[in-house]
Amino acid sequence: MSNFLRTPIEFLKGVGPNRADLLKMELGIFTFNDLLSYYPFRYIDKSNFTSVRETGPDSPAVQIKGKIQSIRAIGQKRGARLVAKFSDNTGVIDLVWFKGVKWMKSNLKSGEEYVVYGKPSMYGSVLNIVHPEMETLEEFSKSVSGELQPVYHSTEKASNSWLNSKGIEKLMKILVDKLGNAYPETLSSELIHNLD
Repeated sequence: MSNFLRTPIEFLKGVGPNRADLLKMELGIFTFNDLLSYYPFRYIDKSNFTSVRETGPDSPAVQIKGKIQSIRAIGQKRGARLVAKFSDNTGVIDLVWFKGVKWMKSNLKSGEEYVVYGKPSMYGSVLNIVHPEMETLEEFSKSVSGELQPVYHSTEKASNSWLNSKGIEKLMKILVDKLGNAYPETLSSELIHNLD
């Protein structure tokens, strides 16, 4: 194994000492090689969209493209939550956050187009998605082109520091871009030639 792959994880851009401690303690990722060996447990097809009208509490996880109509914080301290009204041209669904309320409120923008992904549920008579994955439509267009998106295991503690599946995927992309020839080729030259 090259020295590059033995590099401690805290030296990867976007990690730093605090996140490194979480990666080590929560996920067993100590080095660049450990991160490369942290494989996804499944993949999600992010090429399909569902409309709000087609979405119900019995639906599997859905991906919806639309705009935030309004954002409001409800409650205080431990009981605080953020609710955003999200709509496409077929209806409205609530997006709800119980964690990271302050951060989400300062980063979400009414009227901006987003792509949300999550499992719908009902709260009383209101359809909602709790803690959806979110990207602006612009970010989504740059990052996904009908491909399968990996899903990585994480823990609640790691996810609270943005080391959820999406965060791990971003770190993986940063590392793969840095790899160069640091990882030894395992395919035979004949097979590589045939695949060219």
